Amino acid sequence: MYKILVMENDAQAIKIYWGIINDSGNKCFVALSNDEALDQLHKERIDIIICSLKLSYECKEFLLNEVNNIERIIPLIIITENDSIEQAVDAMKNGTFDYLVKPVNKEKLEKVLKNAITLIKENKRTKEIDENATQPSYMEGIIGKSNAMYEIAQIIKKVASNNSNIFISGESGTGKELIARYIHKMSLRNDKPFIPIDCSALPPNLLESELFGYEKGAFTGADRFKPGILEQADKGTLFLDEITELDFNLQAKLLRFIQEKHFRRIGGTKMCKVDVRIISATNRDPWDAVKQKILRKDLYYRINVISINAPALRNKREDIPMLVQYFIKKFNKAQNKNITGISNETMDYLLKYDWPGNVRELQNIVELLGVLSDKPILEIDNLPNKFFQYNNVKFDDDISNKSYHEAKEIYFKDFCKHYFQNLLRECNGNKSKASRIAGISRKSIYRMLNELDIKKTA
Repeated sequence: MYKILVMENDAQAIKIYWGIINDSGNKCFVALSNDEALDQLHKERIDIIICSLKLSYECKEFLLNEVNNIERIIPLIIITENDSIEQAVDAMKNGTFDYLVKPVNKEKLEKVLKNAITLIKENKRTKEIDENATQPSYMEGIIGKSNAMYEIAQIIKKVASNNSNIFISGESGTGKELIARYIHKMSLRNDKPFIPIDCSALPPNLLESELFGYEKGAFTGADRFKPGILEQADKGTLFLDEITELDFNLQAKLLRFIQEKHFRRIGGTKMCKVDVRIISATNRDPWDAVKQKILRKDLYYRINVISINAPALRNKREDIPMLVQYFIKKFNKAQNKNITGISNETMDYLLKYDWPGNVRELQNIVELLGVLSDKPILEIDNLPNKFFQYNNVKFDDDISNKSYHEAKEIYFKDFCKHYFQNLLRECNGNKSKASRIAGISRKSIYRMLNELDIKKTA
């Protein structure tokens, strides 16, 4: 609902504006003078101003100054007499949004108001994206300061307001649905439904009825009419997750809908027309899916107007510390705990791990460490064994300008640290047992642990 201020001194005109504005689901406020208008602007969060030209000509500077002093867009619509077009055009040049000629036509006023509301939505969306882009976390729920995340934020800024279909690819756990939800939130459809559907979760016959709906008696068990997801998502966004798992025949029906913008319910004869933006996603390589005839090429071209790749976590490791802090806060809120941070040693292991499950796996690990921790700091003791496998270690040191002996020392020290940490873990901290397995004395074990700054004790 938008609040619209009408500045008018003609009682009959006020009655007409009042009816049109309130019938459209918005709220009308009336001002008969400058002082009343100023009072309304201070009392209410006015979104749009409609003003007769006679009033606006006398107080044009007053109105424009007041509107410009408010830190948001307030479209000003001028109502003019037939013989005052020149003044209306002059007002337009000085910052007025639009003008209408008396007597005001209902359809024209509704159209101008619709355009003004679209402008308000677009400026609000752009402001939110610009503000978010200056923060370390560019997108709500999608944390990161890496170049990859910045590039995704810039793409969304450009495409969110249009209606083009979007295709998001990326491994499982990279946040494809979060990206889709953020696009919807930043679009002009954000007050309409966002409906996700997992194409791999249902068999083809059930998925078809879910998508297109059905008429009563269409098949055994169809004892009532049921609207499909396409109808439920009208004017909003439909997110088709794992679209490459969609039955090939059903892909053809989806393609026809995208081309024609209408469809029939199962068992129906009437065409249903809806306006839906489609965002699709897959964890497969889309071109491989096309080549293997898993995904129709013609459908792929239709849904892949704009392409976004959700990067794997191992390719944006610089985002891991920020993600960990985000998940700690989320965990504390959900579990009523007070984890304050993570040790440097634990973070070192998280940074070197390859993360096959991506961000989803990282969230699970933070939750695991939080549940098992008796301390306010997440320590290395509760990390699963997979983090201590030597083949998972990634060496970050640039050794191209080092001698053989220098490089060997770097790698050997890192190897020793991982070996003894894993050994102690397997021995539950028992150094006597660790020394027997390692084939070195207990004294040597203590010395190595001290040199390598390994603090786990028996």
